[in-house]
Amino acid sequence: MTVLAGLVWVWIERNRSNLPIPTSDAGRELAETYNILSHGIFLTLLITAVGWMAYNIHRANIIEAEHNRLQGNHTRQHSSPGERLRSGIRKHPFSAGLFALYSSYIIHQSSWFYKEIISWYDDILDGFLLDNFSVRWTFLIETMSRNDYRFFPLAHQDIHILSWFTPYVKIWAIVNCIELVATVVLLVKIVELLSERQHTQSLLAIAGIMFLFTPASAYNYFQFIYSERILVLLFAVFTYNYLRYQQTRRIQNHLGALIASLIGSFTKDTAILLFLVPALAVMGHGLIQQRHLAFRSPKHLWATCRDHFELELNLLGVSIAFLLSFIYLSGLPSSYVGGDRYDAELRFANLQLDPRVLFLLGYSCLRALQIARGRWSFTLLDAINLAAWSYIAALYYLVGFKASNYMALPVQFIAIINLVVAFSDTLAPRLPSRLKTKRLAAGVGIGCSIALVGIEDGLPNNFMHRAHDITAAHASWATTLAAVDTVTEPARINGEEINLIFTKGWFKNNNHLKRLKYDRLIYLNEDTKEITIQDGVDRGKSYVPKPGDFFLNIDTGKRLEKFNIDLSSYSLIYDLDPSISNGKIYRHTGDSPGGKDPE
Repeated sequence: MTVLAGLVWVWIERNRSNLPIPTSDAGRELAETYNILSHGIFLTLLITAVGWMAYNIHRANIIEAEHNRLQGNHTRQHSSPGERLRSGIRKHPFSAGLFALYSSYIIHQSSWFYKEIISWYDDILDGFLLDNFSVRWTFLIETMSRNDYRFFPLAHQDIHILSWFTPYVKIWAIVNCIELVATVVLLVKIVELLSERQHTQSLLAIAGIMFLFTPASAYNYFQFIYSERILVLLFAVFTYNYLRYQQTRRIQNHLGALIASLIGSFTKDTAILLFLVPALAVMGHGLIQQRHLAFRSPKHLWATCRDHFELELNLLGVSIAFLLSFIYLSGLPSSYVGGDRYDAELRFANLQLDPRVLFLLGYSCLRALQIARGRWSFTLLDAINLAAWSYIAALYYLVGFKASNYMALPVQFIAIINLVVAFSDTLAPRLPSRLKTKRLAAGVGIGCSIALVGIEDGLPNNFMHRAHDITAAHASWATTLAAVDTVTEPARINGEEINLIFTKGWFKNNNHLKRLKYDRLIYLNEDTKEITIQDGVDRGKSYVPKPGDFFLNIDTGKRLEKFNIDLSSYSLIYDLDPSISNGKIYRHTGDSPGGKDPE
């Protein structure tokens, strides 16, 4: 299939004159038709594969339960989810309170006013929130019709599917919080499986504090638009099942790891590294350990891999499926459309590490040195550490890497695993004897995690700064939008025309502005400076601003200056907050022509 794709690629390059021009209507239709067909085949195969593995997990559970019954190994009855939740709250009251407060704040701050969400759901309000159960083509265009060498067909599809069942963002925020808690719980279970010593009490609180209060977590859980949230959850499921499989060889864990890797690989174009590198590292280390076998032939090597590294070989198969999917779903149509990779100008843009990533570097090197000396054993922790560094390298190459950015969430997750493992295996056993009681050790761990967060609070782009910026921006958009009708009401009462002018922003192509009271809704093109009536009287015609018109700066902010938008003929009549660049409403005074380039 790879050879066939290569031949098609060469054919496209050599026969461009026989194909429609990509920017023409026929060319766009050809690319769109190819994207629909290719992604339809991809989704069908993916759903079939996941369904088949899920069925086999279910069947294996039934066979295992029957085997245990025949052997007389009566396992305890599984409690209901509600009972497990109540038991967890009683066992971890501090952590439960922390999650509850954090989740309450996220839910309270949630609104429609998230960047891409505004345009992705531009028509959801038309049906009185009753016709949300439909495919959102904006989601599919964003993820499956890019044709710019980016590849993440399953990104955002969790929120896409969730929106079919409820259009209310508060419910979406609750699901965000459930994903957050599930990720932290899995993190602790991973640490417990990796740790060689008795588990320290309150690991959940220690891990929770460190994971909740990172800028990357603020980016991902205070908003809906970043796929790293679901990627990290799937990576946690993958790592947990991988560890369980190494210990028990249960087929359920084998298939669980494969399902998580298969779905997770398609949520981000660099995500495949999180699933491929651990498999290569485990298999490579295992083969080095068995070098005394002196493999006689490739067939002998294959037999050894098949017997000892079945899961790793299947993960390599997932990687091959990812590569083929990239070639057919992104590479070929992107080659036809032409142009550079999206954000190609950001390659090697920056490399910013924070204390956690620096600790990950130091601890990874320490573990490598101790393993080389034969003092420590190679574990899956070392394999996922290699995955973290390959992920950092890939991001640095593609768009640069910032430890405080939303894209760094998988790296932060792995760094926290290392921090908690280091505390459990290295620091806790070396505490003075009077501090080795469970409660005191737990207190020391919680204190260390709080101290780390406190130190990071003094750094730029910290958690509090990021959370405040996100919530303040959303609040300013909502408040300013609500203020438009109030500000224009005196003019409307006086019988004046209400002409609302706006320019580049997330509200450009959505129905939020159309809920306002106006005679004309007018768009100022930031590049050409052309002014067109988007809705209302004389819709579609050009427009020249006149005295009394209103100019809305709901979310444009600093882009007014960037795109050289001249507001010299407007006076400021509403200013939500002088310290921010958006949240302002202006009125045309008639002193000079509006919408022109400044003199």
